[in-house]
Amino acid sequence: MRFVIDLQGVQNESRYRGIGRYSLAFVKALVKALIDRRAQHEVIVLLSDLFPDTIAPVKAALGEQLAGCTVRVWSGIGPTDERKPQNRWRQQVSELLREAFIAQLDADVVIATSVVDSPGDNTVVSIGQLTPTYTVAILYDLIPLLYTSEYLTDPVTLDWYYERLHQLRRADYWLAISESSRRDGIEQLGMPPASVTNISAAIGEETVPRDLTETEAVATRAKFSITRPFLLYTGAFDPRKNIDRLLAAYAALPPAVRNAHQLVLAGGMNRPQRTLLDQQIIAAGLAGDHVIVTGRVSDTDFSALYGLCRAHILPTYCEGFGLTALEAIACGAVVIGSNYSSVPEVIGNPEALFDPFSVTAIAQKIEQALTDEAFRARLLTHSREQLKQFSWDQTAQRALAVLEQIQTQQAFAPRRAAARALDLRRILPQRIAALPQTPERTDLELSEVAALVAAVVPSEDPRPVLFVDITELHRHDSHSGIQRVVRSVLHQLFKSVDAAGGSGYKLQLVYAIDRYGYKAAQAFTARWLGQQATPQADGAGDDWINPRQGDVFLGLDLNFNIDDAHQTYFADLRHRGVGVYFVVYDLLPVLFKETFVPELVRRYAFWLSVVAQQDGVICISQAVAAELRTWLQVNAPASLHTLNIDWFALGADIASSVPTKGLPENGQAILAQLAAAPTFLAVGTLEPRKRQAQILEAFELLWAQGSHAQLVLVGKQGWLTEELAARLRQHPQQGQQLFWFENASDEFLEQLYASATCLIAASEAEGFGLPIVEAARHGLPVIARDIPVFREVAQTHAYFYAGGSAAALAEAVQAWLVLFADGRAPDSSQIHRTSWVESTRQLLSHVFRADLR
Repeated sequence: MRFVIDLQGVQNESRYRGIGRYSLAFVKALVKALIDRRAQHEVIVLLSDLFPDTIAPVKAALGEQLAGCTVRVWSGIGPTDERKPQNRWRQQVSELLREAFIAQLDADVVIATSVVDSPGDNTVVSIGQLTPTYTVAILYDLIPLLYTSEYLTDPVTLDWYYERLHQLRRADYWLAISESSRRDGIEQLGMPPASVTNISAAIGEETVPRDLTETEAVATRAKFSITRPFLLYTGAFDPRKNIDRLLAAYAALPPAVRNAHQLVLAGGMNRPQRTLLDQQIIAAGLAGDHVIVTGRVSDTDFSALYGLCRAHILPTYCEGFGLTALEAIACGAVVIGSNYSSVPEVIGNPEALFDPFSVTAIAQKIEQALTDEAFRARLLTHSREQLKQFSWDQTAQRALAVLEQIQTQQAFAPRRAAARALDLRRILPQRIAALPQTPERTDLELSEVAALVAAVVPSEDPRPVLFVDITELHRHDSHSGIQRVVRSVLHQLFKSVDAAGGSGYKLQLVYAIDRYGYKAAQAFTARWLGQQATPQADGAGDDWINPRQGDVFLGLDLNFNIDDAHQTYFADLRHRGVGVYFVVYDLLPVLFKETFVPELVRRYAFWLSVVAQQDGVICISQAVAAELRTWLQVNAPASLHTLNIDWFALGADIASSVPTKGLPENGQAILAQLAAAPTFLAVGTLEPRKRQAQILEAFELLWAQGSHAQLVLVGKQGWLTEELAARLRQHPQQGQQLFWFENASDEFLEQLYASATCLIAASEAEGFGLPIVEAARHGLPVIARDIPVFREVAQTHAYFYAGGSAAALAEAVQAWLVLFADGRAPDSSQIHRTSWVESTRQLLSHVFRADLR
């Protein structure tokens, strides 16, 4: 059996009240029961992205039960507060989107934990508006219906409530939280008795009895200004809680009893409620320290107060269950309560009950609970046995028994088949188009809804989509090493898609939009594949992407110019069940801050913090993966437990990287000149940490000693290198023994590799060292600074030098020339090289967790 449990009650305002606690505890107990029984059932927890800030906390609150269920998030359009006419269209659209999403889950039964609650927010609940899925609703209470004059005086709220009741009645079965609620459902709403079952409730795991030390007890009393033994009330402060009669009864106690105790009222309330409460306290003659009002209290403090109180009271005249009484019992308190509604079921002892409408009866029971030791002992003895009647395991087992019985009656199968037969691609757009026109419906909202519809309706192609971010390449191909990687991987990805038999995924190139989200790079892709000769201006015609469950987003290009909106976007993707992965090329801007401009350092650190929140990172070397783990330990330690960190080797075959073409006008002459004397090649964007300035100084030392060695630098000018660039352009050896190619094509670079005598890799830090493996393809020897990543790439097949000065590098060049002349220089051709085919396959294996050859 496949359950879908709608947990909006743990997302909306009810998360602070009993409904939220009940919903969460019920789901956790149900999942645990299924695991314990090894039952062949599946639980899908359904959340709404209209409460985006609650999704991660709900997952965390599921605790270890999260492993036993699947969390799915549906997307609506808000705001949807249906009490406001301007929201009506969005609310109706969101109802249809939610039910369409549920239909895609192929559920046997939907359990709605929150139907009639939380007015004024984005809760979206409908039953059977679009799909016929069998629905079971939890019935908490019908308090507003029973006491309309107190709760439904506002016509707008009255309409909202009756609409929610209408939805509640559309359910197929109801699980009541008490016998009292079950009886109200049958009598007030006409629910068939055979379709309503009392599954009861229990205390939540947040209520833990505390055995306080004397020091802790003193501190708790001081925290709440409690100076005497006290009677405790915990809960809300709406009319049915009967606080006015409680105050009157407390004031009616004999003076000696009243003055020897305090009344503590613990729980959250809004400002009007507090104003009214203060007035009631004064009217009862209880000013001063007779009454302590705590406001909202933590679960830990609630448990402490339960254990410290002389007695706990629940004076309500209408309650769905009466959870606070059970919490107090569990913490060892003497508990008294009203004889109305569900309270007698919880307390289970007539001797502890009173008439909630009689101030005298309440006062008498309070006095007895505070002063009669024999009475107190009897209540405590009974409570210990009564507590055994309530557990979440029992509640879950009762619910499972009901659901399995319904299954044996073949009630689920026809509904599931009918839901499967729905043509949502046709029906959903038709139903949305048929909704009444409203002036509040904007073109932007229509576009957003269209995207949401596209994301929820079944896809004609069942393969997952691999969305590959090429934002920087889309904007401008700067011919950097990173973009060479991007082009190489893209080339292999398109070859895989075009290969006979297809691939296990669909490929979609995408680029970031400044304000939010990503668009499909359709025009770029057409040009890449040679299907379009000229670009469309500014990506005109490119559509927004709509990733769905099972798709994967891969941040292949280095686009660290993201903002908070994109951070939210990635969170939305993950909530939808989309895998989000990033390639990390290096951590240089945060590890070598002095070699980068401050703004770049700031943005890069933010980008890394966002990346750390995703599903996984694939680094371009083991060294970068190790550096990332170290950085996370300090900057985002929680991510170490949630972020998959892998690495893949970069390819070395430039010919497979969609190389750029073209030679300088005097290219052949230059190559001939380079072949006439020992030529040392350095490849990479001019940056301080790549130490091209140090390389130049080393060769100036060599030239001063009469060396005929030539130096070739390949790479565009980067940041903080203005002085070096000017120096290169004006150098007296320029064009003689010094050459700088700012915009060398890949074709020309290949010929430089073939013509040079040795590659110099002098960087103080790198993510990989791609020029080393590219040089190895040509058998070009390598002199490399002794840093971990170069050791990882070259092993023992390069000449390594230490020392941070130009003189040290000059000595290394001279020493290498001696070895080279004797035929003893390390052989770079032995460096392990990976093809871009294998490199891309490694990358995909980490992204999809499977080899998608």
